[in-house]
Amino acid sequence: MQNSNNAAASSAAENNSTTSSNSLPPLPSLVELKQQRASTKGSITQIKNIVENNKTLSSTELECRLGMLDAYYKQVSYYQNQIERYCATDSARSDIDELYVSTKCLILSLVDGRRRQSYHEQTFSLPHLPSNRFPHLKLPKFDGKYLEFKNFIHIFQILVDSDSLLTSTEKFNHLLSCLQGEALATVKAFQITEDNYPKALQRLKERYDNDPLIFLEGIATLFDEPQCIKPDSTQLRQLVDNISALYSSLKSLGSHEQICDAIMIHLVMTKVDSETKRKWNECHDYTKLPTWLECCKMLDRRCQQLMVLAKAKPKATINQELQHTSVRKPFKHILMTKQKSTSQIHCVYCLKPGHYITNCPNFLALSIENRCQQAKQIQLCFNCLRKDHISTHCPSTYSCRMCKKRHHSLLHNTGASSNMEPLCEQTISPLSHVHTNALVPDETSARVKSVVLLATAMVLVKDASGTFQLCRVLLDSCSQVNLISESMCNALHLKKSRSENSLVGVGAASINIKHKTISTIRSRSNSFEAVLEFLVTKRISGYHPNETLSLEELQIPENLQLADPTFYKRQKIDMLLGAEAFFSLLAVGQIKLGENLPTLQKTLFGWIISGKHCSTKDSKIVSSHCVVSLDTINANLERLWQIEEPVHPPSVWSVEEQQCETNFQKTVALSNDGRIMTRLPFKGDTSTLGNSQKIALRRFLSMERRLDSNIELKLEYVKFMQDYENLGHMSMVKDLDLNSPHYFIPHHYVIKPDSTTTKLRVVFDASVRTSSQVSLNELLMVGPTIQNELVITLLRFRLYQYGITADITIMYRQFWLHPSDRNFQLILWLEHKSQNISVY
Repeated sequence: MQNSNNAAASSAAENNSTTSSNSLPPLPSLVELKQQRASTKGSITQIKNIVENNKTLSSTELECRLGMLDAYYKQVSYYQNQIERYCATDSARSDIDELYVSTKCLILSLVDGRRRQSYHEQTFSLPHLPSNRFPHLKLPKFDGKYLEFKNFIHIFQILVDSDSLLTSTEKFNHLLSCLQGEALATVKAFQITEDNYPKALQRLKERYDNDPLIFLEGIATLFDEPQCIKPDSTQLRQLVDNISALYSSLKSLGSHEQICDAIMIHLVMTKVDSETKRKWNECHDYTKLPTWLECCKMLDRRCQQLMVLAKAKPKATINQELQHTSVRKPFKHILMTKQKSTSQIHCVYCLKPGHYITNCPNFLALSIENRCQQAKQIQLCFNCLRKDHISTHCPSTYSCRMCKKRHHSLLHNTGASSNMEPLCEQTISPLSHVHTNALVPDETSARVKSVVLLATAMVLVKDASGTFQLCRVLLDSCSQVNLISESMCNALHLKKSRSENSLVGVGAASINIKHKTISTIRSRSNSFEAVLEFLVTKRISGYHPNETLSLEELQIPENLQLADPTFYKRQKIDMLLGAEAFFSLLAVGQIKLGENLPTLQKTLFGWIISGKHCSTKDSKIVSSHCVVSLDTINANLERLWQIEEPVHPPSVWSVEEQQCETNFQKTVALSNDGRIMTRLPFKGDTSTLGNSQKIALRRFLSMERRLDSNIELKLEYVKFMQDYENLGHMSMVKDLDLNSPHYFIPHHYVIKPDSTTTKLRVVFDASVRTSSQVSLNELLMVGPTIQNELVITLLRFRLYQYGITADITIMYRQFWLHPSDRNFQLILWLEHKSQNISVY
């Protein structure tokens, strides 16, 4: 095999997030430390020059400058210690000590003997230490779990924050070294300065202190305690101790009544359906603890809503749902239309009214092969069995219930055909890997899940500043090159050089490589270190394994140091080590875990685990990775099929589309300044809209907190909204009438770094439901598609000698909304925190 490459889709946002969580706490670079050392050393030289040039300084002034000298010396010594960690050959310490001694001797020589002796005793006298000193307490760690914050902040304030001998910069560094994960991301945006330490500590307290989520997480932890399987005093005692400690912690956060309410709500929400649970989370105000009465009120309102929906649903639709084990979602445009009466429903196969083809007894009596042939003759979509579109353009989000592929369940071949595909249409989806689906029956006819684990390891990689950062590597003995992902290369700030290479894998798939880099890898368990050359590629592989695996059947010995302790978790791959380094890493030692289980191999990185892993814990069809990316091939093939497939757009508009078009023709008009003005096409009663101001305000305040941690995004957001107001596309509401129907639209930002015009855009989300569980989008009709297909436009361009294209700037904002409907497009906004939140 030639050079190989594992490729899979991996978003840049996830890469940056994982890299930040795996990296060491941020420290100043070598250049910054040298600049700070030079600045502090200059301050000492300035004190020496002042004392030498002015012999008339009083004893008080000399003592003040002597105190400043000691403080500067302590500071420059700290910088020198940090510099020597990066560069052990730095020889500036002797010059610093000489400058300090000469300056201090000069000052002491000018102070009288009495003051000199008093100050000398006060400065250098050490406190008497008792003989029975206790060992130093270790600094606590905090990774973002709400229940652990009280203990962490209490110990941190005692050990670090209250220590008057530490500077604010030192306290800030200690704080960063104690934080991990989400907690570290909360304060990481602050620069390490004296002024930012109290701000960062306050931000951490606002994020985790006195938050109702602490209480709710504690309730959830009560139910996460493991069950005692057999009579065991140790397990029972541990369970009682854990529950007692949790109960005491909860009593410090809330009353006994609030604990009972939270337990009741947690139990009920584990019994309801996912949609009801989602609606409860939407209407729940996280600024205070929920009560059981609020939960009951929401559930009663949900029952009423389901009763109304059940009454409005036609009987034919109900019968159809009862015949299927899983309900297929209707199309988006069908959601917006009125329900058809039974007399309007007809079967496209037998042409009889009263039922669809999915309930047609004549169609159901056919064999799978004949159903496929009939669907092809009638020109039906193979995914939903409806006309006017093909399966590649099917708006339905559901597929076959048996194999989850893009065809209807009635067309699924239940015979012994390979790949479980329908006989009449083979649908290929654009995948990021080559997938091999397998179902392995055992003696009990249960499905066995088979996964092939690849050898992974966590290693230290040197970045541009000389600091080692943690990366996840894939060990591949069949690769002739070493690879590093582009996101990891940028995170390590490695210098890239031009390199024209072409990687060829299975099926002769080729990928062009334009850059390469050099870095040093180091083992976490021993002194092994190697300098390797890496080719830079956008992607190496997808998340491996495909899903988190269970460790119950592996039984890995506890005394082994694994190269990748989290090999069973679904994580990304940062680097690939090929045959150049693979065989030099192997060591003597191998453990086979059993039949159909992976093998442990000892390496210089630790014990790696690789091989086939069969489990009966899950019956899902799984995927195995191959080292060739077919993204481009699959995408091009799919585009080719879409272009060649004839599209027959519907010739008749639906009832809702006709009503929407009629509403537009009746309400459209020209304003005095020549702009087109229209009204919103409501299809329901606007009085059903509930309270939306609280939801919009909560989301706005949440977004403000995120923007406060990123000044650049904050400025971009403010600029975008200022343009809205300057162009006249939004205006402040002076007399707000909340008694009439209205709707507040929440808004947030979307970042697109590769955009050439606007990298940040503001999105207004009118699909958020109000307190009555109705959103603005649900009350509006959807009109027909009136523009031509893109293929028609391209063909028309080839018929003439010249073609003209034009772009209308912010086109959709050139149409104005009638003043009577502007109450349904209210937003909350403020530019500066010194202002009050206004309504626009």
